Amino acid sequence: MIYFSILILLILCEYINILTNHKYKYLSNMYLIAIGSILFLIAAFRDGIGYDFENYRKIFNLITIDKVPQGSSNVEWGFYLLNMISYSFSIVIFISALIAIPMKIKLICEYSEDGLLSLIMYYTSVFIMFDMGVIRQGIAIMFMLFSVKYIINRDFKKFLIVILCGSLFHITILVTIPLYFLSYIDFDRKVIYGASFIALVFSVFKVTTIVFKILAKLPLGTIAYKLNYYLNSNQSNLTMSLIKRIIFLVIFVEFFKRKKIKDKKSLIFLNGYFLSILIMGIFSSVDIIGGRGSMGLYFMQVFLFAIMMKRTEKKPLKLAIFAVVILLSINTMMGPINHGNSSNQPYTPYKSIFSSSDLDTK
Repeated sequence: MIYFSILILLILCEYINILTNHKYKYLSNMYLIAIGSILFLIAAFRDGIGYDFENYRKIFNLITIDKVPQGSSNVEWGFYLLNMISYSFSIVIFISALIAIPMKIKLICEYSEDGLLSLIMYYTSVFIMFDMGVIRQGIAIMFMLFSVKYIINRDFKKFLIVILCGSLFHITILVTIPLYFLSYIDFDRKVIYGASFIALVFSVFKVTTIVFKILAKLPLGTIAYKLNYYLNSNQSNLTMSLIKRIIFLVIFVEFFKRKKIKDKKSLIFLNGYFLSILIMGIFSSVDIIGGRGSMGLYFMQVFLFAIMMKRTEKKPLKLAIFAVVILLSINTMMGPINHGNSSNQPYTPYKSIFSSSDLDTK
């Protein structure tokens, strides 16, 4: 299928980089631009492909044909306005891809110590799940990445403006705000592991669900209504995913401590990933917050694996890291594709707006 063809191409390009010790940087840049352009075209011109495609088409029809107000459309203002200014649904898909994908790839090039490795992980996770599916959150994740620039520069005003702009497309980006204050802290192992254990306890014993049920019974008006909505509509069990995140957090932390990595940008990525675990654990029973809401911060792992790859000297160890990334990436990619195909939100066979015939086969 087309998705595996792209993944194989990315793997081959990164393998060449590893064998040549990343000597030919201009080749890496060419790979990133060429493959990034392919990803944009696939997402921008797809037809009926990916999560929520038909739901987004219904939203477009409601907004442009039935003229429903923003509050009744159940989408944030930014996405509502995007539909309002688009004369066809294909334009909505195109503009969404244009906003989300090129900037993410540019930021990956700018932030990552191994752009191709990070691109592999981006492609198999955020691109497949969000840029080809839940496009509102895909756009929000782009704003989250863009905000890192202002964390580095310590410009809270611009950071907050970027985050608020992202919230116009998906409100869950607001969970990124604590990262500004945690960004440069070199946490002790005891703090990281202790907090992660508490987050795991929250998840296993569903502490948040219990708290929400109590609050939902209080006369809190709209807040009580929202809490009831989350409890009845967004129940989820994210404990196993949380355990996997914690395992990799331990690997990242131990690598940072042993290599004495304390530069500002690296700490932002590590603490962002750590924050994703806290949010997932505390809100594990509320998928829109603990699951999807933490995805932008969880995305920080693409930079952490790149740091490990770049700062590992021995080639066998580099290849071992690469093998882990490949296995994780295949598993991550196949989840949305298989679930989408089985839930009538197909990823295969791929179809574009330019052809009536399939461009892909399973």
